[in-house]
Amino acid sequence: MEDPSGQRPGAGVHDLGWARLDTDRHRRTGDPEVVLGTGKTAGQVVAALQALGAAHPDRAVLATRLTPEALAAVREQLPAAEVD
Repeated sequence: MEDPSGQRPGAGVHDLGWARLDTDRHRRTGDPEVVLGTGKTAGQVVAALQALGAAHPDRAVLATRLTPEALAAVREQLPAAEVD
């Protein structure tokens, strides 16, 4: 069964078990998927950013509301990241 956008259920979704990343959002809406850091461990934030980066290596990956620990982990584990 397809949804109204023509996608089959689950298409464009990367399920990490604790988060479902919409890897097709940019194509559908023109907006990127954003990782919300609230409630996530530093490791979960890094894993989500890595998964989005792997899905679309040609696009920027965004995160918001990171804890100081998550921000430090991003800087350490994703050295190419531009942190603002």
